[in-house]
Amino acid sequence: MTTFDTHSRHKALTSRFPNHNVRPLIGISGNFGAAGCELAEGYYSSIEQAGGIPVV
Repeated sequence: MTTFDTHSRHKALTSRFPNHNVRPLIGISGNFGAAGCELAEGYYSSIEQAGGIPVV
């Protein structure tokens, strides 16, 4: 089984930006709607305002 290591991928991406501030990755699940995957209004931005990085 193949696994996906989000920690190492995130570290590899952010190491390219020396001024990057470390923020936690917060996993959120979307709802299925008419347009496909949807998020409730404010859910994504609330995580950003709290200092996290939302990952759907």
